[in-house]
Amino acid sequence: MNGLINWLNKHVVPIAARIGSIRWLVALRDAFIAIMPAMMAGAVSTVLNALIRDIPNQFGWTGFVNSMQWLIGINAVVWTGTLAILGLIFSFTFGYQLAVQYKVEPVTAGIVTLGTFIMSLPQNFTMTVKTGLGKAAIKSLTDAGAAVTGKDVSMWGFFNFGKFFGAYGFFTVMLMGAIAATIYIWLMKKHITIKMPDSVPPAVANAFTGIVPAAVAMYAVGIINYIFTPSLQFKCNTLTTRP
Repeated sequence: MNGLINWLNKHVVPIAARIGSIRWLVALRDAFIAIMPAMMAGAVSTVLNALIRDIPNQFGWTGFVNSMQWLIGINAVVWTGTLAILGLIFSFTFGYQLAVQYKVEPVTAGIVTLGTFIMSLPQNFTMTVKTGLGKAAIKSLTDAGAAVTGKDVSMWGFFNFGKFFGAYGFFTVMLMGAIAATIYIWLMKKHITIKMPDSVPPAVANAFTGIVPAAVAMYAVGIINYIFTPSLQFKCNTLTTRP
C-alpha cells in the first residue's frame, strides 16, 4: 500500500496539481461554489414539498396536503428563485470568477456572460389552439407582434423558463459565456478600453473601462448566435381559446 501511495504522490499528484492550477478550471470551480447557497435553498424547498405534498398524496392524505398549501406555495416561490434559475445565476458567477483569475474588472465580466447567456437562449414560442380564433383575437395577437397561421400562434421574445434557466443552461454558459469572457479579458489585458481621468471615481472609471471590451464580446456572441443558433419553437397544445 505504501508503494502505491508513493507512486501516486510521485506521478499522479503533480499532474493533478498542474491541472488544478489552470485558471479556467479554478474559475469554474469557484463559480459552482458561489451558487451553492441558492442550490441549498432550492434543495430545502424541494425536499420539504416532497415531504408535505408528494409523499402524503401517495397515501391519500389530501386533508394534510390541503392544510399545508401555504408552505407548499412558499417552497414553490423559493424554488423559482433558486433551482429554477440556477443557470442564470451561474452565468454571472462564471464570468465574475474568470475575471478574478485574470485580474480584470469582474463585475462587468459577470454582466457580459449573463447577457450572452440570455441572448443564446431560444426565444420563439408557438401555441396550438383547439378552437378557431375570432377576428378580434387575431387582430389583438398580430398587433402584439404574433404570427397567426391556422391554429398556430407564433411569437418572439418568450423564454422556456422551466427548461433553459435552470441547470440545463450550464452548457450554454460554459460555451457561449467562455467565448464572451475570453474576448472581454483579452481586450482588457490589451488595454483597448476607454481611459478616464484620475479624478473620476473608481466605480465610474471601472464602468467606462469595460464598455468597449463588453460591447465587442457581446456583439461577437450575438453574431455567432445569429448565424448558428437554430430557431427552436415551443409548442403548447393545452391552451383553449374562445372563437
